[in-house]
Amino acid sequence: MDPFFSEFIAGLGDAAVENQLDLLVSSSPAGDNDEKRQYKKWVNSHKVDGFIINRVWVRDQRLQYLHEEGIPFTALELSKDGIDYPRVEVTCKQAYQKLVSHLMEKGFRRIAFIGGFEGLKIHHNRSIAIKEALAIHGLTYEPELFISSDLTSLGGYQSAKRLLAMKNPPNAILCCNDESAFGAIHAVHENGLDVGKDLAVAGFDGIQEAAHSQPPLTTLDQPVYQIARILVQMLAQILSGKKLEESRVVIEPNLIIRESTNGFSETERA
Repeated sequence: MDPFFSEFIAGLGDAAVENQLDLLVSSSPAGDNDEKRQYKKWVNSHKVDGFIINRVWVRDQRLQYLHEEGIPFTALELSKDGIDYPRVEVTCKQAYQKLVSHLMEKGFRRIAFIGGFEGLKIHHNRSIAIKEALAIHGLTYEPELFISSDLTSLGGYQSAKRLLAMKNPPNAILCCNDESAFGAIHAVHENGLDVGKDLAVAGFDGIQEAAHSQPPLTTLDQPVYQIARILVQMLAQILSGKKLEESRVVIEPNLIIRESTNGFSETERA
C-alpha cells in the first residue's frame, strides 16, 4: 500500500524485462526464525538466482545468510555486518542541513523527527543526519522529540498526536518517509493548526502523491524508480558473470520545498 513500493517495483519490473530476467516480488514474515526459514526455502528451491533487498536493517541476518551461502544479491543501503556487497546508498546529510536551514529561515526551530523501526538503516541514517544538522545550525537535540514509528500514514498520525500532546510541542516535524508525513499532516489539521504556518511538516522519498497532499508536502526527493533499476542492472551483471563497473552507487536526495513548510520569514514575523 506504500506508494514508495509502487515506484520501486515499477523500476524493478522494467529493468528486469530489459535484462531478460523474471521478477518475483515477495515479502518474508516478521521474526527471526520465520524470516530465516523463508529465505532458506527460496535458496534451497533453486528457483531464485539472486535477490534485491530493500529496507535493510543495521544488523541484517538476511544479508549475512545470503553472503554465507554465496547467493548473489544487491541492496538499498549498507548494513553494519561488515559485508561489502553491491548496493545503492542514499546519503542525506547535506539535504537535511539544507532543510533545517530552510525551516530556521521560516521561523521553525523546535524540530521533531518521526522515524521508522529502531533497527532500520534508513531510520539510523536519517536520525543521525538530522541531529548533525541541528548541531550545525546551533539548535538543541531533544531526545523526547525523536520517536520511532512503522513508516505508515497511521503510524505518522499517531506519532504526531503524541508530539502535539506534549507540554512544549515541536513546531516542525520531519518524517522518515512521505507516507508517515501524510499521517502527521492529518494529525496537525485535527489539532486545529495550519500546516506550513503554525507547524511545518516534511517527508522523505519524493513520491508523486507528495505534490498533491493538502498542503503539498516538502520532501527530500530520491529517485526511487531509478534506484530500483540500478539494483537490477547490478544484479544482472553479477548473474551474467561480468565484473561490476560500480559496486557502490551513492545518491544525494534533492530538497523540494512546498507549502507544508512555507511558514513566515523573519521579516514577515516582525
